[in-house]
Amino acid sequence: MEFEAGTNFRPKYIENELEKIGDGNYGIVFAAKGTKGEVGEYALKVIYQHQVEEGEAKSSQQAGTWTKSQRVREELEVRRIIGEGIEESGKIDRYKEDIRRSFHKFLVLPVDYCFDIFDQRVFEEAGDAERTKFLDAKAALEARDIHLSGFAYIMERFTCSLKDLFESEVVRPAVGEPRQLSRGYSRLKNTSITERERSALHVLEGIAEGLNVLHIAGLRHQDIKPANIYYRELMGRVEFRLGDLGFLRPDAAVAALSGMVSADSLAIGTKHYRSVEQIDYSDTAEVDVLADL
Repeated sequence: MEFEAGTNFRPKYIENELEKIGDGNYGIVFAAKGTKGEVGEYALKVIYQHQVEEGEAKSSQQAGTWTKSQRVREELEVRRIIGEGIEESGKIDRYKEDIRRSFHKFLVLPVDYCFDIFDQRVFEEAGDAERTKFLDAKAALEARDIHLSGFAYIMERFTCSLKDLFESEVVRPAVGEPRQLSRGYSRLKNTSITERERSALHVLEGIAEGLNVLHIAGLRHQDIKPANIYYRELMGRVEFRLGDLGFLRPDAAVAALSGMVSADSLAIGTKHYRSVEQIDYSDTAEVDVLADL
């Protein structure tokens, strides 16, 4: 589905600036709220302008030929793509039918999207004042040389990524002790091996459930990393889900490479997180070797 006149979601602001909750290589994520029948907190991802400019088509052995705009459109429409993939995956047995009905529970997916979020029709019901406020916030970003395209989607809001969960500092005082800051990774190191294993298995379970859905649909994620795994606590349950599905590729389009590939032909994945068959010399760690003698 696409945004229609009178969309059920509105951006949130802090002192007339869009409330930013994250960013990445492809866009900025802003806080959003539901209106009318859509109650709850959401995240609005708006893609950078330079990420949708057509330019020259790119090719790789794994992904075939594709353009930036095509990649972004696939990310916005990924809910439909996965659903169609499951339906086309062969005989639909009871298990696959259950997956087809509930696959949105295992991935972070767009619940709505559009190709021009600045269009007058998107704000028709909210009115010109809301659209003007949004355009003013966009202009403030452009003054800082941050340019947004009209490509955008709404998704469920999660607390943070797995990367942020382990790297950010949080207040977690021990009983009877003063408040103190500690990093998630440091806290994990101070737990028992059994507790660490249990935590890791819970994270891996969420990733595996998402991958299972994609593989049934005949798709591969191609960019699994801590920043693309999302965390939240919902009704007393801790959830981890796989997200950022902009690099999905059909299995048939993924070449079974037997050797190294050049950086020029490699257009997918993230450096240092790419799978073994994609690694090349540029994946070596960037470190400085120093000596005091």
